[in-house]
Amino acid sequence: MATKRQLIVAVGIALAVHIFSPGVPHAEMIGVLTLGSPADEMALAAPAASDSDIVVAPSVTSSTVGAGIKTIPISAACRDAQTGAIVPNCNVQLSLRAIPFSGGHDHDDTNRPRGVVTPAAGNTGAGVLTVTYTAPEVSGLIEVTLTGTDANGNPITPAQATFGVGIKGLVTLPPGTDYVLIGSFGEPGVASRHVGNHVGTPSVIASLRILATLYSILFPGQLLQYNDMSLVWGGLFDVGNAWSPSPLGHFTHRFGTDADVRVTDQTVPVQNRTLLRLLIRLAGFPGVVEETARRHWHLIQ
Repeated sequence: MATKRQLIVAVGIALAVHIFSPGVPHAEMIGVLTLGSPADEMALAAPAASDSDIVVAPSVTSSTVGAGIKTIPISAACRDAQTGAIVPNCNVQLSLRAIPFSGGHDHDDTNRPRGVVTPAAGNTGAGVLTVTYTAPEVSGLIEVTLTGTDANGNPITPAQATFGVGIKGLVTLPPGTDYVLIGSFGEPGVASRHVGNHVGTPSVIASLRILATLYSILFPGQLLQYNDMSLVWGGLFDVGNAWSPSPLGHFTHRFGTDADVRVTDQTVPVQNRTLLRLLIRLAGFPGVVEETARRHWHLIQ
C-alpha cells in the first residue's frame, strides 16, 4: 500500500506533466504543396518519372540561343488533418534537392544545380504563401520539401513532392541499320558521361533517319555515325561533367534540335563530303557547322 508521502509525490508529478508537458494535444497540421493557384488543387507528382511530369522548362543563361529564365509558382499552406481546412498564419520553409542521375546525367555530386525558391520561407498569412521556383539550366527531377510550424509553434507534418524540369516531347533515336550511335568518348578532350545522348524532337529524329538512308544508298556499305544530340529531357549538356557549359561546346544541345555527325577520314572520306552537304539539306537540316578540328559536323534544325 502506498504511503501518504508517495501519493503526494505521484499527484505532484501528474500535475507537472499536465501543466508543462509539450505533448498537450493539439490539432495535427499537415503541409500542402500545389502548383499555381491553390484553387487549382493541382498536387505535384510524386515521384515524377515520365514526360507528363515535366512542369517547367530549364532556364537558359549561358547561351544566346533560347535564352530566358523559366519559372513556375508553387503554393505552400498547412491544413487541419481532421477537417481538411486550410489554417492561416503557418510559418513554412521550402527546401530543394536534385534527384541524383536524373535527366540523363550519369554523374552526380553536391554541386548539381537544383533551382531556387524565392522566398524560401515565410508566413502563409490568410492561408497560402505563393513562392516562385526558378528552374536551373540542368534538366532532371527536383524534390521539394515543406516544413514549418503552425501559429502556435506546433510542428507541421512535412509535405514532399517531386516534379520535372525539362523539354517536353523529346524522343530517342533508336538503333538503325543505316547508321551507328556513338558517344562523346573519343572526342579530343571530352570526358562526358551521358549515355542517353541520342534524343531529339520527332522532326530531328525523322531527318536523321532519312539522311542515313540517303547516304547508305549513295555510298553502299558506308554508315554515318551519330554522336551527341540532346539528353533525355534536354537542358544543359555538360560535356565537362561540371554542371556548366564547357569550352568544348554543346551550348545549344539542349532543345532536341541539334545533332553531331562524326566526320573523319575513316567515317566520311573527303570525296563523299560534297554530296553529304547536299543530303543534309535535303533531309531537313538548314544549318551545318563543320567542326573539323573536333571531328564532327554539327547539324541544326
